[in-house]
Amino acid sequence: MNGFAIRAIRISKGMTQPEFAKTLGISPTWLCEIEKERRPVSDRVRIRVSQLYGDDDAVEMIRRAKLSEQLTV
Repeated sequence: MNGFAIRAIRISKGMTQPEFAKTLGISPTWLCEIEKERRPVSDRVRIRVSQLYGDDDAVEMIRRAKLSEQLTV
């Protein structure tokens, strides 16, 4: 899981960076850095995303974000 995947999940849930960061237990600034690929996705964040959204859901969320053209990869 990389920053682009994290962003795709956030967009597919219709959440702002501050809202999504709060659910992950990190700062909005840290989330922004992850989404821009300036910081790695920590194990803690990966675990939290998996707990909240599950692996299958994450793949579907990425697909939906790409289809909606809200995410440029």
